[in-house]
Amino acid sequence: MIRTRVSLAFGGAAWILVMAVYTNALIVQGRESLAIALAYNAPIALLFLVLAAEIAIYFLVHGVRRTLADRGPMLALWLVGCLILFLRLVTPRIEVSGHMTWLPLLSAQSFVLRFPAWLTAFGLAGTLFAAWLKFAVFRGPSGAPGLFVGISLALVLLIVSRRARRANATAESSCEEDGTGMNENNTLTFTGRIRSVRFAVRGIRTMVTSQQNAWIHAAATVVVVTAGAFVGLSWPEWCWIVLAIISVWTAEALNTAFEFLTDVASPNFHPIAEKAKDVAAGAVLVSAVGATIIGILVFWPRIASLID
Repeated sequence: MIRTRVSLAFGGAAWILVMAVYTNALIVQGRESLAIALAYNAPIALLFLVLAAEIAIYFLVHGVRRTLADRGPMLALWLVGCLILFLRLVTPRIEVSGHMTWLPLLSAQSFVLRFPAWLTAFGLAGTLFAAWLKFAVFRGPSGAPGLFVGISLALVLLIVSRRARRANATAESSCEEDGTGMNENNTLTFTGRIRSVRFAVRGIRTMVTSQQNAWIHAAATVVVVTAGAFVGLSWPEWCWIVLAIISVWTAEALNTAFEFLTDVASPNFHPIAEKAKDVAAGAVLVSAVGATIIGILVFWPRIASLID
């Protein structure tokens, strides 16, 4: 969309200017950990400036009433985030990390507004890096509450956006267009491969927005990765954790696709269709139990050592 590109252009330009001023200030101060400071603040700055530009452009084009109607939930969650930061400034007892609060929320917002996947991935990578710093390096008390608040706000935004999309009943691309895209994908060209990746990303978005279990998997993934960074897992242990996470997400994706196919093949209730869905859901359960066992085997020695 043009609005998305313009938002990226203006927000990106503002981000370059802000990061240049910030980098110069760090150099003048003689900051030793310059790279860590830049990596810590760059993702949240880019997401905030790009999304703020999108809201401002939407306001200029559509006016106050439609902006409040379409962007109201996002603005309300922004107010909640600003309120938390304000309370932390005026009340030192409130230990809630601003980075851990805003990064999941901004990442979810870029996903909801259908910005390029790299922007959402950049926000998620920034979230994981900030979590690693908070839990493994700084070891401050504000990381866990901030992460909890941030994930909660992100889930609220995803749920509200999903319900709004269903209520509006926006029409998606027709079956004929999908068929054309699939035929074009059969040719071994660079643009065809890019189109395949775009369809795959669209499928992941469909799974995340249509399946509540996917939200649970997403929350569990963030918790496990954060815990792994906190306890300092070794590379072989990370391989097992990543394998467990991928197995669960793969099973959930196949289960979602199987449910869609079953609904098309058997719109009305049929006992065999019900059994097919149960078997597919059972595959997800098996993978989740296996991932849980792997997590226990990996984390239990670390937890025991911390307890001792």
